[in-house]
Amino acid sequence: MAVITANRAPAWAIFTALLWNVICVNVANAQSIHEIPSPRADGAQAWVVDTTGTLSEEAIAHINTLCEEVHQKVNKEIAVVIISSTNGQDQLAYGTELFNLWGVGKTGYGTEFREDGILFLAAINDRRAAIALGNGIDDDGDVRNAQQIIDDVVVPLFKEGDPHSAMYEGTRACATRLLAVADLDSPVTLPSVAGREAVRANVRQQQRRGFWSWFPWLLGFSGIGGIFSLIGGRYYLRYRARTCPRCSAKMVLLCEEKDDAHLADPEVIEEQIGSVDYDVWACRDCNEVLKIRYGKLFTRYSKCPKCWYITVFRIEGTVIAATYSSGGKVRVNEECKSCHYHRVYYYNTPKKVRPSSSSSSGGWSSGGGGGRS
Repeated sequence: MAVITANRAPAWAIFTALLWNVICVNVANAQSIHEIPSPRADGAQAWVVDTTGTLSEEAIAHINTLCEEVHQKVNKEIAVVIISSTNGQDQLAYGTELFNLWGVGKTGYGTEFREDGILFLAAINDRRAAIALGNGIDDDGDVRNAQQIIDDVVVPLFKEGDPHSAMYEGTRACATRLLAVADLDSPVTLPSVAGREAVRANVRQQQRRGFWSWFPWLLGFSGIGGIFSLIGGRYYLRYRARTCPRCSAKMVLLCEEKDDAHLADPEVIEEQIGSVDYDVWACRDCNEVLKIRYGKLFTRYSKCPKCWYITVFRIEGTVIAATYSSGGKVRVNEECKSCHYHRVYYYNTPKKVRPSSSSSSGGWSSGGGGGRS
């Protein structure tokens, strides 16, 4: 008797995924910190990463020049990052993880080791911005200054539809207010500031165009008829009649009690914990068996790095709570229900940030301070 395992996603799953992507545009555009290329990788001399195409080449060039001037004059680093979304993660926590991953501003050795770099982050679709500070410049005064830069410089310019000036003048404010570089050669405002109105008009036009491009899809799929079509289509595609690939006879869907005999022990566990569902179809004429795997869209279990089944359960617990003056620590316990995989590790969380009332209107919000714990 041969067993054929089908891991390819069925048509209903693909259709549902497409609908999910249409409705959740921001989530689809979210990026992991490991997907963002470092501007200093492979010996590059840049300081700016824009994964969204928001900034013009001129604006990127001027920000790079400004950051390089700071590096040459005071040997300190400013990294500027523009992404689409943090996928719901706090923008300061996201920026701090990226700060630590790249090692922004690392200087010295031993007891003289310090981190006095800055990472300036903007998440365009989330309409959020943050400034992550290294340990060398993260006292209460620096945190307040970082918050004021976001509130007084960055957020107002973003609200005006001028991301070029928001990122350039925000970077320059980081250099002058946080790193105390007083004799910068770079101009106070972006050289092309005279064309700001044209930039704003272009941004507003792109925003309107982007809205109307996906709005009809959302309107059509959100109707009651669309919902019933999805449910009915999923049911039909999964339980439609199947023919044997060997003898072309009609196959029979086995019940849950009988299909376990054709599943491996880890697959039975997946069904028991609800992370994966298996359908087993059998041919009465030639004993051919077809096993089809349906992964759940939402599950608290993840893939095990040892046995590769969706059987790892993750529990997090706070060891040290974050405060406004220091970061916290979280303990993570991972255990596989199928094999002997077990892992315990810790990760640091950034300082808490006091809310700012000046950045709550107009969609853009902010986070200041933070850095490596």
